[in-house]
Amino acid sequence: MRNASLLKTTSQHLSRMHYASQISAVLDLDGDPNIYYTPTFIASLAKYFLPHAILWSGMMLGDLGRHGTSPAYLNFSKLYNKVRQSNKQNFTEDNQTQGIMEKSQWDLKRIRLQRRQFTRLDDFDRGMSADKMDKVFILLQKFRLDKYYKKFIDVGIKEELDFFDSVNDMTLKSMDFSQAERNRYDNMIAYLQRIGSAPTPEMQGMPVKMSLHSFHISYRFPKCPGIQEITGLDPSQNTVEDLMLRICHENKVDRNMSVCLYTADGMPLTDDPFFNTWSLNDRHIASGSELYAIFTPRENLTELPPTQRQANIRNEGPSVVRCHVMLQGDFEIKVDLESDTLRDVTQRLSLESSIPAPVLHIRGEPYNYVDKLSELGITEDSVLQFSLSSFDNERPSPSLCFQKDVRPTVKQTQKGLSVFLSTLYTIKLKHRGDDFKKVVAYIRRLSGCNALAQSLFQMVCRNLHVTRNQKIAVVEGLYFLFRELLPGLSERSGPKVIEDGDVFEYANICWAYLIAQGQNESDDLEYYATISLKTYPAGQRLSEPVRVPGTPEVYDRSYILEKITDGVNIPNCEEVNLLESSIHRATDIEKILLSLPASFDRFPLWIFHDSTPPGCNFQIEQKKTFSDMFEDVKLYSHLIVTPPLQLANMGTEGPLLVYLSEDNLGVYLNKDKGDPFKINVYDCLAGKDTTINVNDLAKILNDTRTDNTVEVSKTPKEAIVVLFDSSSSMMEECYDTASQMMRIDAVKQIFDSFSNRSMSYDFQHVICLVMFNDKVTTLLKFTENLEAFKEQVHAIEASGYTRLYDALVRGISELDNIKKRFPACRCRILCLTDGIDFSSMSNPVTIARKLMHSNIVVDAVIVGEADNTVLHGISYVTGGYCFKPENAKAALKLFEMETVLSMELRAERTRVPLSSIKTEEDLTKIFATHGYDERPEMKLPAQITKKAARTEKY
Repeated sequence: MRNASLLKTTSQHLSRMHYASQISAVLDLDGDPNIYYTPTFIASLAKYFLPHAILWSGMMLGDLGRHGTSPAYLNFSKLYNKVRQSNKQNFTEDNQTQGIMEKSQWDLKRIRLQRRQFTRLDDFDRGMSADKMDKVFILLQKFRLDKYYKKFIDVGIKEELDFFDSVNDMTLKSMDFSQAERNRYDNMIAYLQRIGSAPTPEMQGMPVKMSLHSFHISYRFPKCPGIQEITGLDPSQNTVEDLMLRICHENKVDRNMSVCLYTADGMPLTDDPFFNTWSLNDRHIASGSELYAIFTPRENLTELPPTQRQANIRNEGPSVVRCHVMLQGDFEIKVDLESDTLRDVTQRLSLESSIPAPVLHIRGEPYNYVDKLSELGITEDSVLQFSLSSFDNERPSPSLCFQKDVRPTVKQTQKGLSVFLSTLYTIKLKHRGDDFKKVVAYIRRLSGCNALAQSLFQMVCRNLHVTRNQKIAVVEGLYFLFRELLPGLSERSGPKVIEDGDVFEYANICWAYLIAQGQNESDDLEYYATISLKTYPAGQRLSEPVRVPGTPEVYDRSYILEKITDGVNIPNCEEVNLLESSIHRATDIEKILLSLPASFDRFPLWIFHDSTPPGCNFQIEQKKTFSDMFEDVKLYSHLIVTPPLQLANMGTEGPLLVYLSEDNLGVYLNKDKGDPFKINVYDCLAGKDTTINVNDLAKILNDTRTDNTVEVSKTPKEAIVVLFDSSSSMMEECYDTASQMMRIDAVKQIFDSFSNRSMSYDFQHVICLVMFNDKVTTLLKFTENLEAFKEQVHAIEASGYTRLYDALVRGISELDNIKKRFPACRCRILCLTDGIDFSSMSNPVTIARKLMHSNIVVDAVIVGEADNTVLHGISYVTGGYCFKPENAKAALKLFEMETVLSMELRAERTRVPLSSIKTEEDLTKIFATHGYDERPEMKLPAQITKKAARTEKY
């Protein structure tokens, strides 16, 4: 049946009429209901897409004579051939491929512009002249008031401060604000006041004790253009949370993003959301402080524990218990000692102090919160000590750092996250100790990120747990660092391009580079002072750290007051009769105490910040190629992916990397004592240890290697043996005399194109290089590192005979070995030759039958004048293709096709029965009916063959 909405759109354009006629076939009315029914789809397609389809498909590009054979089309071809002689026009050799416009844009961005990002002139001009106006729009958008942007501009709003002196109730009324919009506007004004973007008192002509501009904080963040300054904050009123909002606002950060702050020496400041609500003064963040900021998705940050306030809570009871809250003073709580519990006390203390109950933690003995106060020995003379923290006191599991609970700003693949976390876990287990300080120093210099260096020092060198914000520093910081080290969008990357979302998949390669380079770094400035957060002498965590005259020791205030009351002298104290007024707050320790979770009882503080020159801020001039970095991994066995069956060997020590599935890399820890085929591994994605049978794992991965003879970072989907003809006939000219190119140079050029494109597409291939003349030599065994082939290929010189068929036998042998290790791997031979065999000992018919039996495909590219119909026949009967390009451009164009580079998208040819190939003539006669191939057919998507279902309107 015909869609009525389509009929209304087919009268204005030939393309629409043609499309209507093509889709008017009878639909299957008995199929399942179509849950994707979209009644306006056809009309929209016809209106917006079809009129331009001829342009974007490449239909109107190049030689229009290719579309027909009539005289008119011949004239098109003549005109095209005439115009293309002009050196003022750019033409491609083949415009018959679909999607030519998209392909040209790909070439433009990745080759001509070298993947750099450019700004349009109008965008640049607008950005330079109206940055403040952009901030106004972003501000309005944040509070869903952006539809009033033009109206605000019309009344004179040019920057955020104008909202305070240019807008009043009459202005909003004239704009027809609804009550909900008025509420959002009031929230916006409160937000500006909170982050310090409101007019200062002196700007309003009001007397002030001290200018708010005299209070300033500087900060940096990864790859920032320079040191950023913040003024206009009142340190006695503005909180750390306000500072975080201000930094996000200044940098136009998306509403789904937030920021973590760290001190200049790398200590995390903003882990505890409760203490982030304290003022800058209370957090001891002084004017002139240097901070470091790392932006991250808001979901990564810890939120305040939920508070359930009960309306019936009253501070009532016959008895009074004094409660002392950390840094907040004393509170008198009325209770019934015989019926109330510590939970009741905590709820009433929360009511009196306005501190959320989940943040209040009783200090001292591990009291039971449901027991009656009298049962706990609490009387009216008791003083209950409460500490403050958004976290409980339990020490987190050491493996918590290696679980998938932090989302990077730049989204990574699941496989990438597993590689990143497993490699980091392996580094921690293998490199524990001071030797790793050289690597930390090197990372500090490259990144300029002390927060990253501090976190890695704690995690690896000292085997200490880190805070959540420190884990964020590791994840976000290492992303920036790895991105700079790997070939990316705008550097000297060559053909290998690693997209931003795939960076973590190469974490082991980056770590191998950092460890190797770090050995030459000096660690003279990598010294840390261990700051104890425990009380003396009880060993509990400090609550109110203080010092007394004459001793550097830090005590808890309650301990000193108890000694003063009892008249007991403090060891080494200069004052014999110590007074409460002589006690001084240890603000340096207090600052650390308020920044770290309650489970931390010590902190290694880096002490050479002032003596260390600033780092590179992730602006790195990488001198090593990706191929060199790839080779570095071989120096570190724990960074190489180990075959599962190899882990069954006796004495195999962990940690080692092993795939648990195709997209999940885990860490081998040790063998199971009860079963030699079972191993204990850590699964970072699942966040737990597990036991796996190596035989089962080998079947899952299709990897039956028992050693690392073939080293791969992932199970290959296709293995290719490249046969390179280096016989003396390759010194002759190829194609035609106009090309002025020797055949061996042409084949080298073809191989470069093949390897460059393969690296660009990042296929899961392993490739082996075999050279043949009067000898057959395997130059390089199977590897993923295609860069390693180039040096070998470019050094090849032509000499000797052409033992082509013997080279095919070598290819079969190499692929048989790879098939034993990776049973599901597709196998192919790519033969680059001038086509004439001479002096081979092997019979081509026997070879063809063996290739067919082993399911090995042979592709051939012939660059000579002769027609090797035997090689052509071998390619055909194995399901491969034989090409004979007419010139160099045609040859290079051939290797731009994905179906030539990989068999994954290639349509499978109809296989010739093995029994039909008995003589050489059976191979040679195929040429008469099929000839040389132009391009492999592309596989159609599986969905295209499914039966159409009837539509159903809901």
